[in-house]
Amino acid sequence: MKIISILLFFLINISNGVFAQDMFKSTDEIGVKPYKPTKELKEKASKISGKVIRTEVGEFGSFEDKDFYQLSNGHISLYQNDEYAHVRVIFDKNHNWIETHQLYHSDVLPEEEYYQIMPKIKNVLKSKGYIVTEWYYIKITNEKGFWYEVKASKKKDTKVFILDKDFKLVGTKKIAK
Repeated sequence: MKIISILLFFLINISNGVFAQDMFKSTDEIGVKPYKPTKELKEKASKISGKVIRTEVGEFGSFEDKDFYQLSNGHISLYQNDEYAHVRVIFDKNHNWIETHQLYHSDVLPEEEYYQIMPKIKNVLKSKGYIVTEWYYIKITNEKGFWYEVKASKKKDTKVFILDKDFKLVGTKKIAK
């Protein structure tokens, strides 16, 4: 009976670890070709991103058909990448929402979230010997929750660090060259 209990304990802990790591996967690839969105996809993207569908030239906080891209893995993104778009939304080929990337950076007001979060992120990475090299972080949300990704360096070693909502380091990603 003891052996079965111990075995169950280990199986539960191993499966929880696998599930937890699964949550922190994100799609950061750049679009390979333009994608013509349906009306329904544009409405869904508008609702998720908080941006309106552009109806006139230069409309602030909006997007248009040319802002959708097909990724090499078959997914569809609103905006080509998350380096310049403040909100990037990823859908699968059936238009189901996969995740949202939100870019936060230092040119915001001092009372905004950036100034409460960045010191915590910098402290975690500093304890590992890394210095934050970019002036922004990305908050990624999916149906399971959210996490943060930020670039940091130690000498010539630069990585993307993944921190959970409690600012615990959960992983790293190599930077694609």
